[in-house]
Amino acid sequence: MPRLSLFLPGLRRSVDVTPADPALGRLLARADWQPAAHSLPQRLLETSGFTAAGDLPIAALCAMHDLDLDTPDAAWCRADPVHLRADPRLVLLLAPKPGEVSAAAASAKLEALRQHLPEYEWRMGKSAERWYVRAPELRPTSPHGTAWVNGRSVTPFVSREPAARPWRLLFNDAQMVLHAVETAATDQADGAPPLNALWLWGSGDVARAAARAPFCVGNDVLLAGAARAAGGRWTAALRCEEVLAEVRQRDVVLMVDAPWGAALPEVPVLSLETFIRDWLPSLWRALGRDGFEQLALLGETDSGMLLPAGRWRFWRRASPLTVADLHAIPDAP
Repeated sequence: MPRLSLFLPGLRRSVDVTPADPALGRLLARADWQPAAHSLPQRLLETSGFTAAGDLPIAALCAMHDLDLDTPDAAWCRADPVHLRADPRLVLLLAPKPGEVSAAAASAKLEALRQHLPEYEWRMGKSAERWYVRAPELRPTSPHGTAWVNGRSVTPFVSREPAARPWRLLFNDAQMVLHAVETAATDQADGAPPLNALWLWGSGDVARAAARAPFCVGNDVLLAGAARAAGGRWTAALRCEEVLAEVRQRDVVLMVDAPWGAALPEVPVLSLETFIRDWLPSLWRALGRDGFEQLALLGETDSGMLLPAGRWRFWRRASPLTVADLHAIPDAP
């Protein structure tokens, strides 16, 4: 029986269980929930057709979409440009906002990296804020990208294990190159800090894809890359009625927001607010009709399932779940 798997990044258990919207609160309250055994990116890869185990191949799958690769290559690592701000107590990582980095500035800095660190292959993705380096020796790396580390001290996220020595060397070498490039005036929008470092993350082996991959909908680069690597279909955006038509024929994955970055920067991202306003009423009415019998809900800490009969559980008025920060790190330093 086909199902719609709805990914809700930022959905987690919270002491504040009052939802921002009554319709979302009703959806969460009437579904059946259980704690998730795996992280949200692991479940995304599993739902998209992969066996997700060990270090997740976030970079390799993002590169599938961003670099238009034919097969996933675990040697690729995300090398996203950032600003490091040092003070006597710590070193803060500040990530550029979407649209702050120009393609010209990114190309200039990547060319400098190619000239000074030619042993690596350097590429820019479909967004000027997403860069890649092909460096097999960097594994393992952090699974947390710049959006998760933004505003934090980088020290707790830098491994001191002997196996991470190549990572630390390239991290330091890239800082030296970027400091020397005289493009700070054109790096970003006025007032934005210059790009003086790279955050290297997301390396992992690509596990085997299942024989049948779902149809994936959502403007997220990891979702797009996973669909491409699994041989499935992906589109950045569809109307709700088009998604419901697809669910009658096959499993569909729908991603709200874009926690790993917009796959196509020029296409609007389906925000939670837009989903609640424009999608949720139609999904609620359609459940139980025309072959749409299962709505799977996947959040950061829990997974839920809403079947047609669940809509009539009027006595369920609250859920211990709420949608908060997409990039929160549990027990973060």
